[in-house]
Amino acid sequence: MVDSYIVVLKDAGQTDAVAAKVGANVKHRYSTALNGFSASMNEQAAKKLAADPAVEFVAQNQKFKASIDQPNPPSWGLDRLSQRDLPLNNHFSYTTTASNVHAYVIDTGIRTTHTDFGGRATFDINTSGDGYNYDCAGHGTHVAGTIGGTAHGVAKGVKLHAVKVLDCEGWGSTESVVAGIDWVTANAQKPAVANMSLGGWADDVLDSAVRRSIASGITYTFASGNEEDNACYYSPGRVAEGITVNASSSTDGRAWFSNWGTCTDMYAPGLDIRSTWNGSDYETAVISGTSMAAPHVAGAAALYLAGKPTATPEQVQAAFKGVATPNRISDAGPGSPNLLLFTGNAVNDTLAKGERLNAGQSKTSNDSRYKLIMQTDGNLVLYAVASGQPLWHTRSNGSGATHATLQTDGNFVVYTAAGVPVWHSRSDRTTADRVMVQNDSNVVLYGPQGQYFWHRYLG
Repeated sequence: MVDSYIVVLKDAGQTDAVAAKVGANVKHRYSTALNGFSASMNEQAAKKLAADPAVEFVAQNQKFKASIDQPNPPSWGLDRLSQRDLPLNNHFSYTTTASNVHAYVIDTGIRTTHTDFGGRATFDINTSGDGYNYDCAGHGTHVAGTIGGTAHGVAKGVKLHAVKVLDCEGWGSTESVVAGIDWVTANAQKPAVANMSLGGWADDVLDSAVRRSIASGITYTFASGNEEDNACYYSPGRVAEGITVNASSSTDGRAWFSNWGTCTDMYAPGLDIRSTWNGSDYETAVISGTSMAAPHVAGAAALYLAGKPTATPEQVQAAFKGVATPNRISDAGPGSPNLLLFTGNAVNDTLAKGERLNAGQSKTSNDSRYKLIMQTDGNLVLYAVASGQPLWHTRSNGSGATHATLQTDGNFVVYTAAGVPVWHSRSDRTTADRVMVQNDSNVVLYGPQGQYFWHRYLG
């Protein structure tokens, strides 16, 4: 954007002094997600500030747009989330509504009076500069409905917050989006998830703001983009600390428009998704885009945080990558993790990397027939639930073991309280990232591409 820049400062409290050096007209001040400001100035002034010792860097303001595609037939997205395989079973199973979680929709706003929100949606702030404190585009309302609509949403009791950073045409800028992120970072009620179904070319300022917001304890979900391109070229989707989501179809294919690549984390339904719309308090619409995929994951993250409100963004990301269904997406794209969002059994069939299974805790297969429990006698045992018959164990009863954990080196280990290992899967120095209790009674240690490194029949 011509004569519009973001100035990132090394220290707080210097905005007025630095801006005055070049006569810059300050528009937004940032104090939480970034230290700095946005301002109108010419290129020469921007270059002068970039050389100022008080300035970390200066970047030109750029435009961002909602990651939306076109409407088509009825929705199927919720149906796909709580089952591993097709065909769809016409059920969406969930164990919580996430009424203790807050979801921040960084978008075009929300029609807060829509009946599907049941009074749970509020309009918090408008940084877009358009002066309309409501959703005049529809995009944000659709996204909010997928996150937390009573009928259309994943987390049916979550508290929805409109953070309007895009205008009636779905456009915003670095300064407006960063201002929204800055507000969320300062004001979010936790546990919290923030969804950004928007994107633009790679932008260091935006990425820095998002990273600081995530570091404050807010889980972020991003749309990977609709350019049918490598998501590593786009912000905020390239930010590794967030969960970047590609769009899948009802046949488990990559949606034709979806971005892909190593900067992405998983797939979720994004083609022909029905959700709430801004035309009236009852209206719905069917649209497509990675914008529709990301809020499925945001809603799922809210479900997870409902039961684990102190979980860090890193733990939430690891849990969902760990529980995701592997190797279902056809044509996933070069470098893309072939993982499909799964919410079944409240993500309780999987132990994610870094997660502990303490004495008395268990993981249960998605069909509830098999349970892996860390017993108080120190033994880790797999049971057939109906009969109570033990099917496998680590033979560590009486050892004083208190917990099992999947380490960051890929090894699945049973430890005593003193940190003495009494059993392990011998899978250290691998990329193993989840232990899954399966419907076929197996316990399997998987890697990010669905490869296995250990299973219970190996001992």
